[in-house]
Amino acid sequence: MSENDAKTGHLVLYDYRTGGLWAYVYAHSRDEISQKYPRLTIVDNRPAWMSDETYDLISSVNAFAIGDEPPEWLKIAMNEKP
Repeated sequence: MSENDAKTGHLVLYDYRTGGLWAYVYAHSRDEISQKYPRLTIVDNRPAWMSDETYDLISSVNAFAIGDEPPEWLKIAMNEKP
């Protein structure tokens, strides 16, 4: 089993002024995400408005593993002032 196989996927939200960006992060734990990306909110339950198609799109297109290079939007978000 590789290191990535031991990771679990988590739906996350980066909430900013007028909206939010959804992503799917593979990590060993919720704490690992919170420590590395404190501005992301880990979402325990998929929102009622989020269709299966939207969820599938997020988890396939906007997904990354905690040890990978983060997407450009997340790099920018991490440097913004709260």
